[in-house]
Order: sequence, then C-alpha cells, then structure tokens
Amino acid sequence: MRRARRPLHRILRVAICSLVGLGVSAVGRGEPPSSAPGGGLPELPAPEPWPTRGLPDPEAPNTTSRDPAGVTDSDGEGEPPTENTSDGDTGQVDELERERERLREFEGVVLQGRRAASDERWREAITAYEAALLLYDNDPQVLRGLGHARFSSLKGGGCPERAIEDLLLLEVYDPRNLWLRERVDVLRWMAKCGDRYEAERLRIALEIAELPLGDQGRPASIDVEAAGLLWGKASRLEGISRDKMLDRVRGFLAQQAQTDERANVVAAAQTLFLRGEVARVTGDNVAALDAFSQLLSAYPKEPRVKALERVVEELEIQRSIAELAKSRGGRPTPEAQAAYEGGREATASGDFDAAERELRNAVDASPWFPRAQYELGQLLARRGRLTEAIEHLRLATVMEPTDYHAHMALGLVCFKEFKGARDDLAKKHFGVALRLRPDLYQLHFYLGELMSREEGAEEREAAQAHFRRFIAAAPPEDPMLDGAREALRDLQRSLTAPGPMEAAPVPPRAELERLDPDLQRRIDEAYVVGAEYGDWRRAQRLLLDARSSHPGVPALLNELAKVSLALGDETRARTYWEESLTQDAEQPEVHERLAIVSGPGVDADEHWEIAARQGSLRARYQLARRAFDGLRLVEASRHLDLYRRAAGPYELDWEQAEALAARTRTRLRSIAGVLIGLLLALLAWGGALVYRRYRGDSLAVVIEIAPKSVPEVARILSLIRHEVLKHNTSFLVDVGHDLSRGGDDAAARATTLFRRLFEGGAEEPAPDGEGAAPHDMERRGIYGRFLGYCQDLEAVARTHGRRLNLRRRDPVFGPMLTAFRRVKRRARDVRSPKSLSAAARKRLGQQLALDGAVLGREASEQLAGMVERRCLVEVDGELLRSIFHEVIQEQQFVGLDTRLVVGGLDIASVRIFRTDLDDILANVFRNSLASSRKYTEGPIELGISLTRELDEITALETLAISMMDRSPEPLTNEMLRGRYADRGMGITADLLSRYDGSIAVEPRETWSKAVVIRFFCVETTDD
Repeated sequence: MRRARRPLHRILRVAICSLVGLGVSAVGRGEPPSSAPGGGLPELPAPEPWPTRGLPDPEAPNTTSRDPAGVTDSDGEGEPPTENTSDGDTGQVDELERERERLREFEGVVLQGRRAASDERWREAITAYEAALLLYDNDPQVLRGLGHARFSSLKGGGCPERAIEDLLLLEVYDPRNLWLRERVDVLRWMAKCGDRYEAERLRIALEIAELPLGDQGRPASIDVEAAGLLWGKASRLEGISRDKMLDRVRGFLAQQAQTDERANVVAAAQTLFLRGEVARVTGDNVAALDAFSQLLSAYPKEPRVKALERVVEELEIQRSIAELAKSRGGRPTPEAQAAYEGGREATASGDFDAAERELRNAVDASPWFPRAQYELGQLLARRGRLTEAIEHLRLATVMEPTDYHAHMALGLVCFKEFKGARDDLAKKHFGVALRLRPDLYQLHFYLGELMSREEGAEEREAAQAHFRRFIAAAPPEDPMLDGAREALRDLQRSLTAPGPMEAAPVPPRAELERLDPDLQRRIDEAYVVGAEYGDWRRAQRLLLDARSSHPGVPALLNELAKVSLALGDETRARTYWEESLTQDAEQPEVHERLAIVSGPGVDADEHWEIAARQGSLRARYQLARRAFDGLRLVEASRHLDLYRRAAGPYELDWEQAEALAARTRTRLRSIAGVLIGLLLALLAWGGALVYRRYRGDSLAVVIEIAPKSVPEVARILSLIRHEVLKHNTSFLVDVGHDLSRGGDDAAARATTLFRRLFEGGAEEPAPDGEGAAPHDMERRGIYGRFLGYCQDLEAVARTHGRRLNLRRRDPVFGPMLTAFRRVKRRARDVRSPKSLSAAARKRLGQQLALDGAVLGREASEQLAGMVERRCLVEVDGELLRSIFHEVIQEQQFVGLDTRLVVGGLDIASVRIFRTDLDDILANVFRNSLASSRKYTEGPIELGISLTRELDEITALETLAISMMDRSPEPLTNEMLRGRYADRGMGITADLLSRYDGSIAVEPRETWSKAVVIRFFCVETTDD
C-alpha cells in the first residue's frame, strides 16, 4: 500500500515526538494514579475526533477533553490530585506542568486555524495548523483541517499533492474514524493529478465500492469510477489477467446500472463510454455500437464525441459487413467476375459511365467482392463523389485487410481531398499499407506530412523520421523530393533515422478463406507469434511444420517468404516465392516482391513485365521508369500511357508517373528536334555534295548559252587535239595491241609512253581538277597538261558566268577523264609487264587499246566536230536585220531615223564563229551610220544584199555581203585596212583574215558606195 510522501524534516520530527510521547505514556501506565506516597502522574486522555465532513466549527467546544485543573483516574472519574511531598518527585511535577502548557498552546493554535478557515483565510489557517503539528505531530484532526485548507487555497485547478499527503496520513493515524470519512475526498483530489496516484486511486475506489449499497460513505458513482480505473489497468495487460479484469469491469458497470436505475438517473458519459469500449475490445460490436450511440445522443458536447463519431462509423461498417458476410460464398460469381472485368476495361478506355454501371453490377451480384469494391471506390473518387468512394474503399479494406492497394487509395483520398479533416483515417491506412509493403517509400512522405501537422513532440519526431526514410529511398527525379527536404528543414530538430521497417507477414485473408481450416489456424498462429510478439524464429518453425503436412500451397509459401524476409534472409524468401509461382503463376504481388529483391537486372525486368501483364499498376510504372533510365524513351512513353489509362490520381505512383511522363515528353521532343536537325543537316550536306558534284553544264551548253566564248574554247580544244591526243594518246592503241600480242619491244614502248603521259609514276602529288596548280599539271606530263586545259575551259566558262562540269556533265570530256584514270591505275603493270601472266598481259593490252580508242580517234573527232559545228554560220537576211537592229539600239544612234533596204538574198554558209561575224558586220554598220548621220540629211537609208559568186580561177564559191549607204564621204580600200582612229577598220580586216575573208569598197547603182565582205562558202550536210 502506497503512503503519502513527506519531507525529510517532517519525518524526523514525527519520529522524535513519537518517542517522547511513548515515554510519557509508559510512565502513566506503569504507575496508575494513587493518593499513596510515591504515586505516578495521572494519564492524559487522547483527543476526541473532529467531525469527518466540512471544517471544524470555531464555536464548538475544545476538540480535546484535556483539563489542566484535573486528571482522569483509571476508572474514568475525576479526583483531585494528591500532592507528592517526596523530595524525589520534583522532576516529574515540572515535566507535567510543561506538558500542560504545551497542551494549552496547542489548543490555542488550533482555535486560530479553525477561525481563519471559517473566514477563508487559507494561508493563516495553514500556518496555524502547521504550528499545531509542531506541538503534536500527526494529530488526525489537525491533519484533516490542514489538508482541506491547502486544497481550498489552490488556484488554477492543479494537483493538490500536499493536501492529498496530509489526508493520506489519516490512514495511518486514524484509520477507523476520520480516514473512512475523508477517503472519498482523497479519491476525488487524486483525479486532478493524472496517473500520479493511479494505484492509490484504484485501491481506494475498490475499498469504497466494497461498501454495501446505501451506505452514506459510498458515493453513487463509485462503481463507474472503479470500473474506469480498472479499465485503464486492463488495457495494459494481456491474456488471462486481462480477461479477469475485464470481467470485474463489467461487474462494476452492471452494478452502476442498477444504482442509476434505482435513482432514476441517466447513465453518465463515462459509464456509456466504458460500456462501449469494453464491448468493442471483447468483440461485441452490437453492444459497443449501442453504448456509443447513446453517448453521442445524450452528451453531444462531450469532448470524446468527435473521436467517437468515427468509431461509431467504423462499427456501423462492421455491422453492415457482418450482414454481407451472411450472403457471401467465398469467390465471386461468374456474372460478378465478368462485370468486374468489363468495368476495368471500360475504365481503361475512359468510359466512366459504363465502368460504374458494370462495377455496380459486380457488387450487386457478389456483395463480398473486395476488388470490385476497390475499383468502384477508385472510380467514384475520380468522378468527385468522395463520400461514396470512401464508403466502398473502406469496405474493401475490411473485406480484404491485406489489400494494400485499398489502404493506399483510401489514405490518398482522405489526404488529398479533405484538407486535414480526415487526417487520422489517412494516417491509419497509410500505416497499414506501409506495414504490408515496406518498399513503398512514397508512404513515408505522406505519413511525414500528416504527422508534421500535429503539435506533439513525438509526432514531429516521427514526421522527421518518415521524411528521412523517403529522402533516402526516393530517386533524384522524384517530384516530391524537394518538398520533403523543405519540410524536414522546417522541423525544429533532427533525429537519427530509424532502420527500415520490417515486413509484417499479415495472413492473406482472401486466400485463407479457401484454405484448409487446419492450415488456416497454423498460419494465424504464426502471424500472431511473429507480427504481434516478434518471435520470427518460432513463426518460421510453425510454418515449416505446416508445410510438412500441406506442401505446395501458394499462400503458405508466400507467408514463409515474408517471414524469411523479416528475418533478413532474402535468398530463402526468393526461393519460397519462386516455388509459389510454380504452383500459381497468376500472382502479380509475388512477381513484384521478386523484382524488388532481385534488384536491377534482367530478372527484375522479367518479373516487372509479368506483374504488369497481370494488372499491377506499380509494375507498369516501374517498367516505365526503368525504360526511361535506360534511354528507351518510346518504350517508357508506351508504359506510361498504359499506366495513366488504367490508373487514377489516387494511385500511389500517380504524381511520379505524371512527372515522368512530362520528362519523357520533353526528352522525346528534344531528341526528335535533334534528329530532325541532324536529318536536315545530313540532307543538306548530301544535297550540297550532290549539287557540287553534278552541278554545272557541259561544254556544248556553255558554248550555246555564251557564244562569245567559242573562239577561246576552240583555241583550247585545238591545243588539246594537237598536244594531247594526236601526238600522245593515239599511241595507246598500238601499245595495247603489242602487249596483247606479246611483242618484244612492247614493254619498252609502253614504259616510254607512260612516262610521257604521267610523269612521277603512279603517285599523284596534287588533286585533279580545280584543286591542282598549273605547275603540278606540267609535272604530271601529258595528263597534267590535259587537266590544265580542262581548268582553262572552266575558267573561260566562269568568265561568261557559267560553271563547267566536264567530268560528270560533258559527254566528250567525261569519258576522256575516266579513260585517263583507268590508264593511270595500270601504270605499275605497264612498267613491269613480264611479271604478269599471259592472260593478265592480254587483258591489260585490251584495256589500253580500248582506252586509247577513247583518247585517240574518238576524242579527236568529237572535239573537231564540236569546233567545226561552232565555226559554221548560215548567213541570211534575218541575220543581217538582227545585227542592224542591235546596232541602232546603241546609245550613239538612239533617236536616229534609219531605214534598211534589203536587196537580193542568196543564203549560204560560211566558216566563221558567229560572234566574230557579228562583230565584223556590226562594225561596218556603225561606220555607215556614222558617216550618213554626218553628211546626209533626212532619213538615213542603208542597204544590204547577199550574193553568191563563183571564182573563175579557183572555181570556189564565195558569199558577198554588201552593205550600201548614201553618204557622200569618200571611203577607199586603204582607209578600210588602215589604222585610222576615225574611219579605220584594220582590226576588222585582221579578224577577216583569220577566216580567209576579204573586205573592199565597191560602187553600186543608186547608192554612194558599198562595203563588200566576202567569205568562202561551205557546203553543209545533215548529220
């Protein structure tokens, strides 16, 4: 039995006073009062007890019957004391006098205390009572008064510890009188001190409750108070001791109900609460629901009402589930299963109306269908009907306690949509889901958020621990990572993060319902031993014993795997899960667990793939994340599309999947942009190469477009014919024939020819074409000279604004360049033909003969034909008119009134370049117009005529081009051939001489004169 705690100085004072009192009493009892000489002092009577209720009355007589004027003898009658004349008794008389003085002082101080207490001067009362205790320590009446004074002096409703200690001393010094009357007050005062006096309260309450009904010292509410104290102790016990204590609680509550019924009063809130709690703990949900419902209706302002509302809601769900359980038959019906599958397909396709209709059909067909309840709750949450969603999700968690999907979904709906109103429910279901799947690291973030909202220090420490676990497990790209770090910084102090949560092997109820009853009992026993008592080794032994009699059961193997994982043996856990899959391959959660324990690698990817095909959304997200990390962005996008089509915002990985989808789209766009840019760059580069390679014109096109380039081109072509082809490459045919026949001097002739063609052997110090310098070309011999002439032709084309592509666009020079390269590649074989076999030498000779034909006669004829075709001009009246009109358009003749008179026109072809002919005729027209403008008036007339003439000596036919004017200015042949600045046409005469032409001044009828230009006629034939 616990005693009140007292200060040390009071304990010492009590001990000393007790010893003194015992000594005085021993003297009185050993020597009873007598008139005989030598008699002892009379015994002082003990004080009478004070009233047990209220404070002592200040007007009442003295609380003690001690009389200083007389004493009481052993028979109880007052007698005057007999004087003791013995000299030896002087010390005893003095001691008696001092004791009487102390008694008078004690009574005075007590009287002061009583009067101060009646006036509610509690401090004075406490001082007086403490002074009285210094005189007579532990006096019961003083202790009672002191305790009440101290209790009344308290302000603020704190714990009256010292008052309780004073009254507890009554149990020692007056156990049969004042203590019995004051223990009710002590019990009520102790209730203000929390659990400090829990044991004393229970003991005192049980003592009071043992009093018979109707006793004045037994309060009407003592039964419920004793029941409440017993309930607090029972909640900390287990097993048989707890059951016995609960029986006592039920007995006190039943006795309290009788008391309330006799008194015709409503049951107190505490009574109803205890009835409900005891019934709920013992599994009587109906009685618990009835008691809690009465409490909510009778005491709506009770502080516990808010928490009890959710308890009542949970009990109502349990009652509805119990009613549903009567109609369930284990597995869903085929109709329900078909409707469920149809609902999932409709959800994935986005047809929410059809999905809801199908899922409701599934629930109606099989009310005990937890997966259908879960899918329906998810769908309703996505459609914004949160109340219905929570109802179905909670049904799913109760029907299938191990379905962590349902727990997570319910927690996420409460967390995201109710803004703190249902944090307790969210925290509860997040905790269950985390216990079922410790690998779901996102749950730590949500639990950290929930616990950080609470004010308690323990909750804040737990929040920090959860945030640390989340940060340690989350990948760097997790969108919630920054929020977790910021929340962790906002918390007041840091704590050491606890180790990873152990996986609790909760029995899969849905599987156990279809198991053998004996196996079900063994799995349940293993669960209790392991999960509730932490004895995993014993749980493993129980499951192994069960396996010996029930081999190959997937549910049992899965439980063995979970227990092994809790023991840290991942290898054995993997073995059990793999064996379970051999019995039943359709277990997506088992594939998930195997993927997790397998770590990164092909095995994990295979299990994630299988789990995703079997409907696991978490596996689908993991596949998307792994594909993204492996830069398989198209595959990641495909997995994310499948995940987002089937999942909703209340899936655990939804935020991470949304963030990953955004990153995947961004990266795909970036890669697509880069690829398109590279493709365009590649196309541009290839196009540039192709354009550069094949752009340009052939030589014939350049001559046709730019006729003024013909003379220079003809000069270069003539050089090529004479210097390259005629005296060099034409011998390739003979050399080839000699090599083919195996002539004795064939090798020497070939070596000499190749030295002339390709100086420097097979080495080529500089690139061909535009990149080669002229000296490089000369150093390469005839071939280099040919390339130099090709460059000259390209330069002529560029002068006239054209690009020449002889290698790929010209039908004459292209084969020539190709033949040169083929011949050059065989230079080494030509230098040492004896090293070749007869067949190889014959093939070499044949090739040289063919290339020589290309570079010899064929090329020469083609070049000659190209020059000849460009040197033949058909002269007719239209040609003369066009030249005349070009001249009169010149700046010096603009506005001049001219007229051209055309005479006879004999058309003929002459050998001259068109541009040279144009220059000659235009120069003659300019001279005639200038002279006519200077020396004639009125319109200027010029005449033209074409006449074919036959030379009698040479019999050659010539064409005479006559250009007449009416200018009186004289013009002679000498003047035409002279170098006069004003009228001289010497340059024209020199140009005519190149083509065997002539110019002369001749008279004409009706004209002042005529300038006649003659060319030899050329007979042309059609090709």
